[in-house]
Amino acid sequence: MDDEAEVDDAVEPEVIEPAPVSSTRRLALGLFVTLTVATLPYVEVLRGTRSAMYGDVNDLHVPLYLAAWRNIGNGNLPFWSHGTFAGQNLAGSGQSAMFYPVNVLFGWFEPVTAYRWWLLLHVWIAASGAFLWAWWRWRSVVGATVAGFAYALNGFIVLHIVHMPFVAAAAWIPFVFLGAELLIERWTLPRVALCAGTIAAVSVSGHGQGLWLTLVGVSLLVVAQLVRSGRGVWPWARVGGAMAIGVCLGAVQTLPQYLFSRTSARATLDAEGAFELASKPRHLLTLVRPHLMGGGSDIPGMSGEWTGGDIYHEVANYAGVSVVLLACIGVARHWRDRRVIGMVIISVVALVTAVADATPFGRVVFAVVPMAGTFRGWGRNLVLLNAAVACLAALGVREAMTLSRQALGRVVVVVSVAALAMRLLPLVTDLDGTIAPGGAVAAVGIPMVLLFATLGAVALAVWRPTIGAIALVVVCALDMVSFTVASPWRTEGRSAEYLDAFYGDPEPVFGNPADEPGGVDRWVSDTYVFRMVSLVKDIQGINGYDSLFQKEFSETAADFAFDGYPRRGDFWEPGWLSDVLRVTTLVATPEVEPTDDAWVREQEVEGTDFVRWTRAPRLDEAYLVGDVRVATLDEIRDRLRADDTDLVTTAWVEDDRIGELDRPGSVGTASGSMDEAGRGIYTVDASSDALLVVAYGWLKGWEATVDGEDVPVVRTNGLVLGVPVPAGRHVVRFRFEPPGLRVGLLLAALGLLAAVTPSVVRVWRRRRSGHEADPVDA
Repeated sequence: MDDEAEVDDAVEPEVIEPAPVSSTRRLALGLFVTLTVATLPYVEVLRGTRSAMYGDVNDLHVPLYLAAWRNIGNGNLPFWSHGTFAGQNLAGSGQSAMFYPVNVLFGWFEPVTAYRWWLLLHVWIAASGAFLWAWWRWRSVVGATVAGFAYALNGFIVLHIVHMPFVAAAAWIPFVFLGAELLIERWTLPRVALCAGTIAAVSVSGHGQGLWLTLVGVSLLVVAQLVRSGRGVWPWARVGGAMAIGVCLGAVQTLPQYLFSRTSARATLDAEGAFELASKPRHLLTLVRPHLMGGGSDIPGMSGEWTGGDIYHEVANYAGVSVVLLACIGVARHWRDRRVIGMVIISVVALVTAVADATPFGRVVFAVVPMAGTFRGWGRNLVLLNAAVACLAALGVREAMTLSRQALGRVVVVVSVAALAMRLLPLVTDLDGTIAPGGAVAAVGIPMVLLFATLGAVALAVWRPTIGAIALVVVCALDMVSFTVASPWRTEGRSAEYLDAFYGDPEPVFGNPADEPGGVDRWVSDTYVFRMVSLVKDIQGINGYDSLFQKEFSETAADFAFDGYPRRGDFWEPGWLSDVLRVTTLVATPEVEPTDDAWVREQEVEGTDFVRWTRAPRLDEAYLVGDVRVATLDEIRDRLRADDTDLVTTAWVEDDRIGELDRPGSVGTASGSMDEAGRGIYTVDASSDALLVVAYGWLKGWEATVDGEDVPVVRTNGLVLGVPVPAGRHVVRFRFEPPGLRVGLLLAALGLLAAVTPSVVRVWRRRRSGHEADPVDA
């Protein structure tokens, strides 16, 4: 289609016909340029000479993906891992994203290679989605080209490279928007698949906040186009149905995650908790001046320590000063168009909610909008603004080629005022001391140069549209590429040597847990430094990292923090915690000196300040007790911390279904093991009724049988598994199934059925009509 074609200001968007061959070629060229520009900042990543792996990429996400795909590669289900917290519900943790198709890369390649292609693939998905959405919406190939790379290189995606689930969710958002707008026109299976399928992709990408933001954005976009439009109820039904189908398809991940979150240490958030890590109003300036408060990498004039307070990637963003200018042109030219209004509404809502309680609107949203109070980090809402501004910029590019000289003059005035404001801001205020010292080049000079360069390209487009179009693409590309190249991933990304050691060495730097008699051996540390090493090295430990870490386990196990370290010294002080969880190795900072005499100092960990301690647990992995007492969890916790408690012959439970047993002393033997997927087989030989105690963390979802008969699995000694067994020789089998998994699978099946049924019915009716018409036709 011609770039000069006008936007229809009518209420109803036009139904778009297939593009002719010539436009298809232009479309392919535009998409190629978009993908090329989006890849330019990551050329070193593409070649494998630089890593973008840092922060939670190595500390959380990749280890979780490896654990899930290791299980799958070994022919097991990926729902449980023995690596962290004495056993963890991987499906419930959510961020393992085991149902996310792209994560199969971690089952095919070694971790560093898998991550490289994972990141690049999502950059390309984001660029392609924004390109296609903008092109379909405005029918400008040049504009769509700018929208594609502007979105793929926006501040949310680039700064959240450290958070893989958010990158994944953001990459699919433009496709969701495109699918929803197509469904406003009519229902077809490909359109439903596009909208519902990409919503499902967001659902299973690993973080519920991405899904919530996607649904909010789609709702705002659709409401703006359909309210009082006179189109009737069917467009609402089509989009609403596709959204429901997408949510159902993703329920296989989101439902287990939701149920797991209800018993986590962060099950609920008050307003203050939800508003934690929200942007401050001053942080919104980074949308057009990314280094006003520092940040950045090692690029001269763009580097500097972040001075804006809070966490840089959570509160800052960048939409592109050139992109914002073009979006403003598009809005100014067609501010009455429902499609434009919808994107403006999305942008305003994202801006206002990103600053949370800085305005009264934030608390209203927290109190009224479903699920709004479930998540923190409201600065993440700005991803919706990034999507809307990029799409509006595509409109602005097209409109720039049809500006009159009078309109161009107005643009010159606006840009001049904006540039003056940029220059005067540091002279008027230091934003409470947060403007980066010496940052004038990055904070003022570069945005002003880009602003006037964009203005020049717009002016050129007025006189020479073809050359002006090229100039707009070049200026916008320089804007977004320079921001991405100057972002923290370039300097924070771990070195090849570190990654080779972390992912390649078979043992952690502190060695494997000491091999002591009695079964499973685990390690623990008083710091979060090694928190996810167990999943990478396929060893067993207590330390881990899960924002949905279970509250009761945490409080019982030395007040363990969700991000990977105990806040009490119960593991190395007198008591039974290390025995119950079979901890044989302590990796401690020099400040920790165990007061439990069972700990023996072994050696300093080479190349670090840590010290390795070892001990032999007093309890086996699996054993029988005939003396079982019922008590409250608080009472059991007290007994765990008391050294004079006897847990060798006595076990404590909270579940009175077991009933108290009173047979102190030896009641038999137990042997067996648990595999990496939560399937255990233990053989017991009991002289009387007894309780089999197994040293794996109790979670909702454990099931057990004794000789094929179902039996309850109770939390024992406050932390581990217990199963009642009758006298005699028996085989006890354990199996873990995440709560909500079966219902999630059923919802996914229903969603798939709902997606295909209308098309199947339509085909059936057509065939039936054809058969009925045969005699007449004859």
